[in-house]
Amino acid sequence: MKHFLRGVMMILAFSGWAVAAAQLDVTDKETGKDLVLGKGDALVVRLPANPSTGYSWYLAISKLGLLEVPGEGICEPIKSEHMVGMPQTVVWTLKAVKSGSLRITFSYIRPWEKGVAPLRMVSWPITVRS
Repeated sequence: MKHFLRGVMMILAFSGWAVAAAQLDVTDKETGKDLVLGKGDALVVRLPANPSTGYSWYLAISKLGLLEVPGEGICEPIKSEHMVGMPQTVVWTLKAVKSGSLRITFSYIRPWEKGVAPLRMVSWPITVRS
């Protein structure tokens, strides 16, 4: 039985049926680039930030249900020793769950400032394939 299962797994792997999920990493320097994901793939977005200024990145998605969003981005210090006021990188990990086309837009804003344009915006068109 063990040899049978191993043989089936090898056939699936070589036939293309068993495809591992991929990860696509992007930064603000690649804004506007067309992104193509397969269902199950991860999109990792890394954006520069300095939370001590009051600014934060906020995500808007043009079509809900195509990407799974685990919540807010995670702040990572750029240097090993983290001090107040130092720049950081905010990392968002999104997962493609359904086929279709959408656009994601990140706005760098101070949430209490109403009617003020974002300091920065980055955006990507995304196609999720089956």
